[in-house]
Amino acid sequence: MSWITIIWSAAGGGCLTLAAVHFLVWFKSRISWANLAFSLASLMAAATILIELKMMYAQTPENIGYWLWMMHLPIAVMLIALGFFIRFHMNPTRSWLLCLLAVSQVALLAANFLVSPNLNFYEISGLKLASVFGETIAVPVGSHRPLAYLLGVPPVLLVLLALDASSSLRREGLGRRGMVISVTITISALLGIAISQMNSHSLLIVPYMQGLLILIVLVGMAYELGTDLIRGNDLAKELKQTQERMGLVVASAKLGLWEWDLHGDKVWFNDVGKKMLGVSENFSAGIDRVFQKVHPIDVDKVRTALLEAVERKQEIDLEFRLTGSDSPRWMALRGRVERDAKDHSLLVRCVSIDITEQKRVQAQLQEERIELAHMQRVSTMGQLSSALAHEINQPLGAILRNSEAAELFLQRDPPDLDEITEIIRDIKKDEQRASSVIERMRAMLKCGHLEFEPIRVDELVGQVIELLKTEFQLRNMHYALDISPDLPAVTGDRIQLQQVFLNLLSNSFDSIALLPDELRRDRAQILISAYRSGDDSVEVAIVDYGVGIERDLLPRLFTPFVTSKAQGIGLGLSLSQTILETQGGKISAENLPQGGARFRFTLKIA
Repeated sequence: MSWITIIWSAAGGGCLTLAAVHFLVWFKSRISWANLAFSLASLMAAATILIELKMMYAQTPENIGYWLWMMHLPIAVMLIALGFFIRFHMNPTRSWLLCLLAVSQVALLAANFLVSPNLNFYEISGLKLASVFGETIAVPVGSHRPLAYLLGVPPVLLVLLALDASSSLRREGLGRRGMVISVTITISALLGIAISQMNSHSLLIVPYMQGLLILIVLVGMAYELGTDLIRGNDLAKELKQTQERMGLVVASAKLGLWEWDLHGDKVWFNDVGKKMLGVSENFSAGIDRVFQKVHPIDVDKVRTALLEAVERKQEIDLEFRLTGSDSPRWMALRGRVERDAKDHSLLVRCVSIDITEQKRVQAQLQEERIELAHMQRVSTMGQLSSALAHEINQPLGAILRNSEAAELFLQRDPPDLDEITEIIRDIKKDEQRASSVIERMRAMLKCGHLEFEPIRVDELVGQVIELLKTEFQLRNMHYALDISPDLPAVTGDRIQLQQVFLNLLSNSFDSIALLPDELRRDRAQILISAYRSGDDSVEVAIVDYGVGIERDLLPRLFTPFVTSKAQGIGLGLSLSQTILETQGGKISAENLPQGGARFRFTLKIA
């Protein structure tokens, strides 16, 4: 067997091997289109090498012309396949070069099949014999067809496509990735064009080596793909390690992972998620089965949140209760919807965590906060005890005097029943006044759970003013109201909001009381105003013209146990801030340029 046969046969066998290997790679992963294109190019290279062998051992001009005519087909398919390989593997920016390559190559192939004997020659007049590796081979001789110059256009376009892809990778910081492919394609294309033209013009008698030159390109491409396989193997190992680490994190944090396949309506849970939901290890069902595990009170909320996330591209962030135990368990759910290239929802991926203990602690803190608020109210009412005693003593004293008068009228003969009836009516009114004061005190001193309800701001302020009316009189202070009559109702706990007003007004009393006597007479007034702030809240402002807030205390005014009062414990403002934030509001304070201070807080509209 000659060296020509050995070399070309080995090259063809190598191409077939590469074609088989990368076809299997594509068959295992149908999205690896670069491997399919490489497999097709390798197969066409093997066909080209076989045809070259036939041409070298041709006996007649007709025979060599036929094989040269046939060789255009595998070369055309091979060049187009190489272009698609570059497109899928290297992602060039100028994809129109691939379109131009395919169109020009198909046009040249069609032209080759429409002329005789082929696109290279008008006529093959004979054969030239040459000795290569001690073997005699045949090379066609004849009149060259000028259209054959265009056969160099597709290889040149392939080179430009490879260089463009390599340049794009370089800009992305991956310059070395496509360098081998670009260099081998450029060298092989230029050598192929040169050898083809020199053979056609009888300038050099060498075998047609298109297949061997393409084999060089294939080896470079195989090197790149092999490097990618090695890189992919390393990434797979890193991914496995990352998954193990994440698995440890998920297990340690007791995170439940779950996915909802929207097309198949199948829900997958990890082991923690299944345990959290209270289902078996082999659980596999649709989303409706999962909804059965949600507490009836929260099931509509969960269903609505998931459907809105799918339809409106929203993030999932909710808390809900689960059934299946003596007391409901709380779960926090966070997740997002994954979409395809056409923005269609494919998968809902979520992470969940059991927050039952957190909810229990929050409830306990709320109970302690309520108890602290109650103690603060008791303290505030103690500070107002003299005013309250005065307010109660007034109706009690009137009742005593009316009772004594009634006794005198009863001693007359006959008794004056009209006077006695009027006295009894006055006693009843005074008793109601005293009962009203006591009832307001009982309401403020009551310790109970939060009861959110719609409340009119003017009504709330009126109740607090009624409670402090005697305090205003005893301190010789005045108040002014600036509350819009069309304010919407706010939502909150009435008793706790009254406590906020009491705390702030009590501070205003003390601030005004610290003024010198000559200033106090002119500035002993507190202004309470309320107006709408935005679409969802009402802002209330309490302004006094007292001594104001000490500058060094202002940044930490709402910090617990910070106070400027000698007998204060520093919980009033801190507690007011907590009450407002719990009910969706916020509070701030500032000094006024003309003296005094202004406290502003917001309340959510019902």
